[in-house]
Amino acid sequence: MNDNRIQLLEEKSRWRARDVTYWSGQWAALSMQLPTFRTEDFRALNDGPANPYFKTVVRQPRTPFEQLIPVAVVSKSYTLAQHLDVAEKCFEGLRAAFVGTENLKCEVGLTELGEWMNLRIYFPDFYSHKPGDGKIIRLRLECVNSVDGSSRLMIMLSWIRIVCTNGIIIPETRTEIRDIHNEYLNLDRIPQVVKQNMDLVKDDLRKLGKWDRTAIDPNNLRGWANGVLSNLSGGARRQRAVFFIFAVLATMWK
Repeated sequence: MNDNRIQLLEEKSRWRARDVTYWSGQWAALSMQLPTFRTEDFRALNDGPANPYFKTVVRQPRTPFEQLIPVAVVSKSYTLAQHLDVAEKCFEGLRAAFVGTENLKCEVGLTELGEWMNLRIYFPDFYSHKPGDGKIIRLRLECVNSVDGSSRLMIMLSWIRIVCTNGIIIPETRTEIRDIHNEYLNLDRIPQVVKQNMDLVKDDLRKLGKWDRTAIDPNNLRGWANGVLSNLSGGARRQRAVFFIFAVLATMWK
C-alpha cells in the first residue's frame, strides 16, 4: 500500500560546501521532491552568440511560483542524467530481480538546488542478517548522481549495521557503476547490473552467517592486524580489513 507521507530527517551532510537535506518515505512520494533539468546554450545575452565549448544546466520550475535557475556550466560532451531516470532504472533492476519495490523504505538527499542527489533504498528483513547481538545488518542500494559535473554516477550495494549506520561494502557484491557524465554514459545498463548483483546477495548472507559463527581470540587480533594485514596492499587489504571489522564484532557477540 502506497504511503504518500515523507519525513524530513535530522541527518545533515555537505557536498562541496553545499548543505544536503534528507527525506525518508516511499519512492512514489519522495520522487515528487526531485527537480528536473535541461541544458541550454551558454550565452551572455538572449540574442547574443553562444559559447561553442560550453552549455549551461538549468533547473526547471516545479511549481508556478518558481522560475528557471542555472546550476552549472558543463562541456558540450556532457550527458545530463536526470535523477528520476537514474532512480527508475535502479527500481527496474530490482523488479527484474523479483524484489517488490512499492513499499520499500527509501531516503533521498538533495543539495539546496537539487543538482546533487543521494538515493538510498532499504531492503525488507528477508534480505537482512541478524547477528548475535541483535543489531541488524541490512542490505541497501545506494545511488549518487549529479547534473552539474560535480560527481560521477555511482550505484552500489552495501550492508549497513544499524547500530552505527556504518556501511560495509563486501567486494564480491557491489554494482560496478561509477560512470562519468560524458557521451558514453548509458543508463540502460543499470537494470542488468543491479539484477546481476542481487543474485550474489544469498552468498553474502551465507558469508555473514559464517563470520558471525567464527570465534576469534582477541589476543591474536593485534598481531594479525600489524603483521599480515599491514603487509597487504590495494583490494586485498580492503577485503581483509572488512573481515577484521567482523572479527572484532564477533568477539563482542560471543
